[in-house]
Amino acid sequence: MPNSSVDREAVLRLFELMRDVVTDLRGGFQIIVSDHANLPGEWFQNCVRYKRRDGEALIPQVWIDEHGGSSD
Repeated sequence: MPNSSVDREAVLRLFELMRDVVTDLRGGFQIIVSDHANLPGEWFQNCVRYKRRDGEALIPQVWIDEHGGSSD
């Protein structure tokens, strides 16, 4: 079984690397990440644009329903 604290630290390091690269390039580069991570740091929370939780999805259910898809 994976060690969750080791996993969290690895996720944090990856996001810090992405932050540092974008910062070093002075806004000349954008990274779009789709992930379930929700780190507590203020710098991380300031970077989050959308939280897809509690029924809010990237693809709205109404679109799926209109096109005969399934959310299962």
